[in-house]
Parts: sequence; structure tokens; C-alpha cells
Amino acid sequence: MASPQCCANPPTLNPAGGEGKVVDSFGGIKSYVAGAAESKAAVILVSDVFGFEAPNLRKIADKVASSGYFVVVPDFLHGDPLVLESTEKPFPVWIKEHGPDKAFEEAKPVIAALKEKGASTVGAVGYCWGAKVVAELAKAHEIQAAVMCHPSFVTVDDIKEVKCPIAILGAEIDRMSPPEVVKQFEQVLSSKSGRRSAHATHSVDLHAHVRILLVTRPPPRSEPCTPVRTGLQLIQRLACVARFSRQQLPRPRLLLRNNLHGALVTLSRFSLGLSTDGPELEVAAALHDTLVPEGNGMASPQCCANPPALNPAGGEGKVVDSFGGIKAYISGADDSKAAVILASDVYGFEAPNLRKIADKVASSGYFVVVPDFIHGDPFVPANTERPIQVWIKEHGPDKGFEEAKPVIAALKEKGVSSIGAAGYCWGAKVVVELAKAHEIQAAVMCHPSFVTVDDIKEVKCPIAILGAEVDHLSPPEVVKQFEQVLSSKSEIGHFVKIFPGVAHGWTVRYKSDDAHAVKSAEEALADMIDWFNKNLKAIGGACDPAPATSSV
Repeated sequence: MASPQCCANPPTLNPAGGEGKVVDSFGGIKSYVAGAAESKAAVILVSDVFGFEAPNLRKIADKVASSGYFVVVPDFLHGDPLVLESTEKPFPVWIKEHGPDKAFEEAKPVIAALKEKGASTVGAVGYCWGAKVVAELAKAHEIQAAVMCHPSFVTVDDIKEVKCPIAILGAEIDRMSPPEVVKQFEQVLSSKSGRRSAHATHSVDLHAHVRILLVTRPPPRSEPCTPVRTGLQLIQRLACVARFSRQQLPRPRLLLRNNLHGALVTLSRFSLGLSTDGPELEVAAALHDTLVPEGNGMASPQCCANPPALNPAGGEGKVVDSFGGIKAYISGADDSKAAVILASDVYGFEAPNLRKIADKVASSGYFVVVPDFIHGDPFVPANTERPIQVWIKEHGPDKGFEEAKPVIAALKEKGVSSIGAAGYCWGAKVVVELAKAHEIQAAVMCHPSFVTVDDIKEVKCPIAILGAEVDHLSPPEVVKQFEQVLSSKSEIGHFVKIFPGVAHGWTVRYKSDDAHAVKSAEEALADMIDWFNKNLKAIGGACDPAPATSSV
């Protein structure tokens, strides 16, 4: 949360701002209120770390109020917003005094006061720090609808417990809740068939979906265009469409671009979460001009960047037609009691750098197997008739996991007593499944794809996770979530490291003329071998399991 992004562009606070008024006590707490006091529908806005005097927050409150809501913006920070210039009270000190858990408790009397004054439905919106407060309210049956904007502190476990319709508005450029984290939230919500997002009311049979808006160009307007104005007008248009035809927007997920963590977004469409009827307006054709469907999460250019020149004859080892029933590259001493399986990325087992890694691991005393889990059919970026979305359906990591079991059985039959596995990108998912199933004694994941927090919770062997600083598929924030889970599992040794200045795929697809990437790849390989040495039976015999360490 102490990321520079979290506290970027601090507002100039104005205690007298807004069209509403400040009251000394609403539910026992000082608050800004706006809108018709007799309204039966109310909305609570929970600020970010800069508090309830932020001008844009009050503008949002006034805008929501103009849609017919009574709006309350409590001063959960009690006149003590974060001051970036304060050296005596830096963020780590400030947050200890102003945890979202305290605000969650203080929100309950506010909700009670709203009900006492006749409000029959209450929604809540939270920004950054405030999103955690809203998530807690949504988990506790305290509100009837929720919106989280560029959330901080919110976890997948929080989302699993949500009990009311929820909308999550994320930014593409967000180190606190990057798109990959938001997509994990969406996966959880999609499995909760009884939970709708505010957007689901566009079509009553749609269930919970997160929307991350993709603004490719602003709607026509005379005023100067900014991401804020673009977002405002776009969402206002969406708010007007209470009976949106599914055919008019065939794909449910959209991605927000050209907008940073903390950007102002109006919540006038919040009404869709609390009301069953709305204006019947024709869907503007401009919506199709401003909204672009999101692609498959694996289709990120990063995933397939810098494809290798495959070489079926490469490496110091050899290719065998069948090892555990599958073609494989093998390297190292055949009589070794410790073995390592390497699971490739989407480019397969003929990648030269992967075979170099296999030979290097073998030189440390291991028998190494690199199975051809994709059966001579690596992904070809130039093949437009078979994009990654099509290719992945035929080569899911789940298939690789099942095919790895006979490979492990074959290793044991030849006398191997300890087995480790390392996976790259696509292959990391194969490895985590093996680590969950008691199939291996040590695991390493390099810049993983498809791996979730739930996967990490089920890991049953020592595991190392080597991540990249620049990774849209497993960004540092996701890797840190993995680390948090592992830290709670004292019986499982773990090592987590994020390599600065490198991108997804760097361990096997680095550019040879990029000295930093080459050095980082060598460092990652050394870390991997060291991890196996600590957790497998190497040449010197069995070693004690490695303790938990981190280099995040």
C-alpha cells in the first residue's frame, strides 16, 4: 500500500467544498452529506487515505446525490488524512492508526442512522483504502450493493465472502490491484451464481461480472478531454441503459486503459444496483466506438514475446521417444537418485535456452527430464488462424499435469527417490498442480501463468516462486499474495523473489544482447538449483528442507 501510486497526486483538501454540508455527527461521526434527506435509498462513500475533504470525492457525492440518493461521506480518518510530507508520520506509521478494520466498525452506526431516518436500501462505494471497508461491509450483510474503485488490501478471500451485488472498477496501470488481481476477483464472483454486479442489471440473467473499462477514445464533447472526463461521460451513458441488450455488447468483460489508479470515476450507474427500473433509452452507437472487448488473459503480448528459434537437436543430452509414455529431452547421470522435471512454456521442449537450463541442472547432479507435453505442437505466434485462445484449448496445463504422473512413475521405477519440478509460464501451472498432489518433493515456478491464490493454498511441498517486476500475467502484487499465503503455512518451506527490471518470460526467452536480462536469468537458474539442492537428494545426500525466505 506504500507504493508511490497509492499516494500519487494528493488532493488539495477543502473542508468547505461541495454542494452539500458537513455535519458534526452522523451515526456518531463527522460527515459530509448531500442529497434529499427523505430519500429511501442511501449511498456511503468511503474515501482513500486523503479523507473526506477531497474535492473530487465531494463532487462524486454531489453527482450521486443528484441521481436521487442521500449520500454520506464519513470522516473515518477523524481529521487526520495522510500527509505525504510528514517525516514523523510516514505511511507505515499512519496506517497502523487508521486501519480499514476500524472504519468498518465505525460504518455500522452510520448505516444504523440511515435506517433510523427511513433509508430502506444502502449502498457503499470505496476508493483505494476505502474499498477494503466496503468489502467488509459487503461480507457482513450490512449493505445491499457495493462498488470498489481501484481497491487496496482486498483479497480473494474477501471476495469469496461477499454477500451483495458488487462492482469492481479497476485500472490497467495499478500496482495495488492490477488487472490480474481484479480478474481473480472476477473468477471468484463468476462462481457465485447468486451474486450480481451492478452491471448485471443490463441483462437480468447475467450474474456477477467485474467490469474493467477500456476507453480507446473519448465520446465526442466540446470540453478538453481527460481520462476523468472520458470515464465520467462513458459511465453516465452506461447508467442510462437499464435494459441493455446482450446482443449489443456480446462480450461481458471490458478493460480500463488510459486511466491510472486513483482516477476519478462517477458512480451514477450505481443506481442500477439498487433499483429495478430505469429510463428506457436507445443504446448509443457510440458505446461500440468506445468499448472494446477484452482478450484472453493469456493473450498478453508478454506471454508470447521473443519466441525462441526451436532446435530439435539442441542440448548436450538426448531426445528419447518415450519416457513415461511421452517424448522427452533427458540430460544428466542416469543413476542419480534425484531428478528434476522441467515443464516448458508454450514454445515447448525444443527451446534452446530451456535445454541449456536442463543441462546446467544436470551438471549439478540431477537426472533431468523435459517432457514434450505439447506433443510437437508449440504455439506459433505467426499463425493467425490459431491464436493463443484456440491453441490453449488443445494444450491446457491440466493435460500436462496428468501426463506428468507417468513420467514421475518412470523416474521412481528407475530408482529415483526424490523428484523436483520447475515450470515456466504455462508450465508453472503444471508444476503447481504436481505440488498440490503430493507428486513431487520440491517445486519452482518461474513467471507463472494461470496460477491462483487457491492453488498456492493447496501446495504441499517446498516451493520457490521467481517473478518478474514487469509481468502482466503474474505481477509483483500477485506474487506477493502468493507469498502471504505461503507465510501462513509454516510447515511449507518457500522462497519468493521478484527480479527487478525484467519482464515475463525472461528466464527462458531473454534477449542475448540484453546484459541485465541475461544476468538475471543466470541468477534465477542459480536460485533454482540452490532450491533443489536444499530440498532434494543431491550428490551429497539428503538435505534438510529449506526454510522460508523472501527477496520481494
